[in-house]
Amino acid sequence: FLPKIGPDQSTSVLLFERNPYYWKVDPEGNQLPYLDYQEYTIFNDSDAIALAAANGQIDEQWRHIGEPKYRPLMVDNQEKGDYRLIPTFKTYANAVAIKLNLNHKDLVKREIFQNKKFRIGLSHAINRQAVSDTVFAGVAEPANICPLPDSGHYRESMAKQYLEYDVDLANKYLDEAGYAKRDSRGIRLGPDGKPIRIAFECIDTESLLDVGELVAADWKKVGIDAVFSELERSHHTQQILANEHDIVLWSGDGGTRGDLYLNPRIYLPTSVFESEHATRWAMWNENPNAPEAQEPPESVKRQFKLYDQFNGAATEAEQIRLMDEILDITEEDFHVIGICWPPATITLVKNNFRNVPETMILGWSYPTDAPVGVEQYFFDN
Repeated sequence: FLPKIGPDQSTSVLLFERNPYYWKVDPEGNQLPYLDYQEYTIFNDSDAIALAAANGQIDEQWRHIGEPKYRPLMVDNQEKGDYRLIPTFKTYANAVAIKLNLNHKDLVKREIFQNKKFRIGLSHAINRQAVSDTVFAGVAEPANICPLPDSGHYRESMAKQYLEYDVDLANKYLDEAGYAKRDSRGIRLGPDGKPIRIAFECIDTESLLDVGELVAADWKKVGIDAVFSELERSHHTQQILANEHDIVLWSGDGGTRGDLYLNPRIYLPTSVFESEHATRWAMWNENPNAPEAQEPPESVKRQFKLYDQFNGAATEAEQIRLMDEILDITEEDFHVIGICWPPATITLVKNNFRNVPETMILGWSYPTDAPVGVEQYFFDN
């Protein structure tokens, strides 16, 4: 499909027209794609998308409508909206990856966030079962960052490390991290003698806002001034690019083997934008002389070297060995905190929209839903 460009093109609808020179044909020799065009409506928020989908105004949709808060609406309106719901499984390692900015511009926050005992304490302070019950209808199993059980790289020790909800244990680690002193409000004091404050800013997508509010409340209970607020997405992006963010919550990529191999950005900082826990280490890996690059610790340097070898590996066995060694370091360093395994979601498909698989795989590296043969989708009128 090719984008339609011209003076009559709407700013609220994107139109992609069939490419008559597309190289594929079906088994009977018919030119693909079957559809004459694809039309994408631009909505202002996810509520509007969900309502349009429930009213039968969308032919296929998975983004946003699968969130737990919309699930009853989607289920209850199947007959009215003349659509079906397809089970959809995510390639992510975790429903929510919590990424403290280990490369923060603020040197005091950088020191605090790089303290492993501090991160362990925060992990033990999270009531993951309460998050699962409140946000994911109780179906999401608590887990820390780790490849999925069927990925070939799952390790129980990694998924379950520092997972227990234990306020006393959380306080013990935070004390041992060097932040036992508190102010009159009970907020822990950092190495500069000032209260430890984390600007817990989240964008409203894929339940991140709901999870963020609960986790921030948990961290307040152990003496962290976690100030929760909603953040507009463009500002969120600007913060990351400027290295001014305290924390980022996002889906944890790298759950399936393919996603892990293509996109290991939460296991080692491979992206100067999307490895939000260590963008300046990623920058150093690309160019050590870049003005804002920060030299990473030896363990991360080792990961970079191993990943270079992984990308040049000649055999599958060598790839597996190298990735396992990378994950050994990830497990030991514990840079990113997880919440739970990603629960299954749904894709909405109109009943007359055909050749859509009966199950879908949802992932960014995958990328959904391009590999399932969208050129063979058609309307059964």
